[in-house]
Amino acid sequence: AFCTERGVQLEDGVTIACRIYGDVSQPMESIDAFVCLHGFMDNAGSFDRMAPLLIERDSARVVFALDCSGHGQSSGKSSLDSANSIVSSQRGSTVYVFQSYVLELCEAINALGIDRFTLVGHSMGGGLASIIAAALPTRVKRLVLIDTFGAWSSSPDQCVKELRESVEFEAKPSKPFKTLEEAAEHRAKKNMVGTMQVEDAMLLATRGTVAVPDGFVWNYDPYLKRQNPLRFSEEQICAFFRAIACPTLVIWTRDGLYGKLADSLMGRLLSHFALLSTLLSLLLHLIALTGKFPPLLKRGLTFADRLRMFYALPLFTVVRMETGGHHVHIREPEETCRVVEQFFKENT
Repeated sequence: AFCTERGVQLEDGVTIACRIYGDVSQPMESIDAFVCLHGFMDNAGSFDRMAPLLIERDSARVVFALDCSGHGQSSGKSSLDSANSIVSSQRGSTVYVFQSYVLELCEAINALGIDRFTLVGHSMGGGLASIIAAALPTRVKRLVLIDTFGAWSSSPDQCVKELRESVEFEAKPSKPFKTLEEAAEHRAKKNMVGTMQVEDAMLLATRGTVAVPDGFVWNYDPYLKRQNPLRFSEEQICAFFRAIACPTLVIWTRDGLYGKLADSLMGRLLSHFALLSTLLSLLLHLIALTGKFPPLLKRGLTFADRLRMFYALPLFTVVRMETGGHHVHIREPEETCRVVEQFFKENT
């Protein structure tokens, strides 16, 4: 598919890079626009395989894949991306929070002249997409969430710890890699969940690295790794989901970010009431002894509640794919698009 690049200058000085697939010469009012948002530390290149398949189905479709600020070819808020060769750790005040991401992306969408559109988000991009869909109920006509439960939330007992971590954060130099392939290999090895093929990581490395005298470095703002001290509460996140007014597809993979949890909630463990009762009893005893709720279990139950909410919301369709991992839209683009097109067919 024909692909072009465009940069959007925002009011705060950040430039949002946009990778556009499809025929942009046609009038905007006749375009079936798709806006795609990538995951944390990824970039718009993650849609290089899925976007052409979407366009093949309908020539009126145009896919706008945006690099969030600090990612890919968008500028960073601190103006200290890895290409600037930070030679020592730095403690600045730059922070990336969901509230800012949402406002920046909405400004970029407006600047691109996009009115009504289908919104697609992977991982962190799915969390952002769910909030944008709630904010723009008359403009987002369909929502596709890929291997995500939405934005991470914080509870009052976490906020002090997260604030302290954020204050103490140091932006550190980025390690140079001798070749682009070596950068991709490192990215594949450090994948958040499961294995990632080097050829898949090359999509991210090609767009997300820059050449320096010592080789290649990932061109992200080092402050992306700072702890977010301003997360939404779980009640706020759920309110955003309930405010979504368009048909919404949620795609899970068994080997993805929360696949085991999703699989268990769809029948496997729910049939073992005795086991669940025993585990619950042990958990309650642990809480009574320590006075603390184990963070991993707390996070798991939070997302279990969200999945149950997804099944209860009438506009939501939940589909589990067997393989593909967290980056299923890269590893299995044909099957991902088949699921998406079936959803479109059922929600026209």
